[in-house]
Amino acid sequence: MALRITDRIRKREEEEEEDDDAMILFLLPMLHLLGEPREKKPRHTSTIRGEEVVRDLLEGHVQNCRVAFRMEAHIFRALASFLRRESLVRDTRLSVEEKLAAFLWMLSHNSSYQDLQVQFKHSNDTFHNIMNNFFNIVPALSKHFLKPPNPAQVHPKIRNNPRFFP
Repeated sequence: MALRITDRIRKREEEEEEDDDAMILFLLPMLHLLGEPREKKPRHTSTIRGEEVVRDLLEGHVQNCRVAFRMEAHIFRALASFLRRESLVRDTRLSVEEKLAAFLWMLSHNSSYQDLQVQFKHSNDTFHNIMNNFFNIVPALSKHFLKPPNPAQVHPKIRNNPRFFP
């Protein structure tokens, strides 16, 4: 009986040593890679900047603008000029058009800041500030562009269908 217990203990110790060996084989290459100094590589290396991307979309085929911003180019330009005229969005290092394009791209494509970085070639912080600004002006825009329904008036489809309106 004592022999069996000692055999079991030896067998378990050997299994633990094999597990330790496997762990060392995994950790040594990782430690080697972490120890080497890495060369910094710029993220935005494209020669095409966000402003040029927006111009290409607005001046290109009408379908490209519809897909990118879910609106036609003349509507996009009218909205940008409205935002500029009302001083809701200002031209800074980025134009109003580029800021609006990033905002609409994010909404229409359900994009993350990382997606915007790839598309428009600006930093995460830049897009964060743009989105905060636009979400702060949405209430002001809603007063100009949204008309609340008249609660006393029933839509004809509902009024004429006995299934919906008694």
